[in-house]
Amino acid sequence: MSLGRIVEFAVRRRGVVLAIWVAVFAVALVSVKDLSIDAVPDVTNTQVSILTSAQGLSPLEVESYLTFPIETAMNGMPRVDEIRSISRTAVSAVTVVFQEGVDVWFARQMVSERLKLAENDIPEGSLDGAWGRVADQAANAAVQGILKLLPAPSAVN
Repeated sequence: MSLGRIVEFAVRRRGVVLAIWVAVFAVALVSVKDLSIDAVPDVTNTQVSILTSAQGLSPLEVESYLTFPIETAMNGMPRVDEIRSISRTAVSAVTVVFQEGVDVWFARQMVSERLKLAENDIPEGSLDGAWGRVADQAANAAVQGILKLLPAPSAVN
């Protein structure tokens, strides 16, 4: 069907074209109420944060006593995209990023099971209150902001 024939049909059958547009508009109005609209949609992937602390440890000690054992325990978990971490004076933050579509509570359960494996390799009491809240954009920004406020690791000679 050529463009000329479509235009000719629309001009000759204005009532039909108007009825089609009214039907499309009515369907659109009914569908709008079912749309989920957020002012700031959450487009983050599923993440689980593990925050640990051990007073008096340097960043290198935090890396070897806290961060590394936790990262090692998290390796090999199904549907994990990335494991990232940061070690600062007396503080370690490990974030496990899961593939799209993984339920956050399933992810937390998997991390909890793996965290039990790391319990024997890290200083006692370091895992008390280790869970971050269920991660979303605001939580990730807060964790990154807090870690930026901590003093930077010193250069090792």
